[in-house]
Amino acid sequence: MQNQKIIFLIEDNEMDYIAVKRSLKLHQLDEEYQLVRFESAETCIQYFAEQELKFQKALFLVDINLPGISGKQLLTKLKPQLPSSLAKFIMFSSSNNDKDISQSYQAGADAYVVKQPNYNRFSEQLKITIKFWLEAVQYA
Repeated sequence: MQNQKIIFLIEDNEMDYIAVKRSLKLHQLDEEYQLVRFESAETCIQYFAEQELKFQKALFLVDINLPGISGKQLLTKLKPQLPSSLAKFIMFSSSNNDKDISQSYQAGADAYVVKQPNYNRFSEQLKITIKFWLEAVQYA
């Protein structure tokens, strides 16, 4: 993982995970970015408690509704432990509820993206999100 751009996907839904993997392959992003999936916030938190940071840039795509610790709770626990210049946290959820959006930003989300229900739109949306946060945005 050293000096790679990594996408950490915190997503418990298998179909959404498959859609992300397919989209990365479709847009030829699967070789440029490493995808690491966690099915729960707990496993993600534990992973970073045990690992030395070895990534150049990382994009965290976090679902809100996870088993156990929610995506919003993950933000409050994990984000302060990682350098903000290297890691960006995007809430990537099917919820367009104003309360979820507001609470996500209060918890520290860098952005909130509502997943598109149509696969083609979802795939394009994911590509744009990844390209913006891992290529267009400059990190200090």
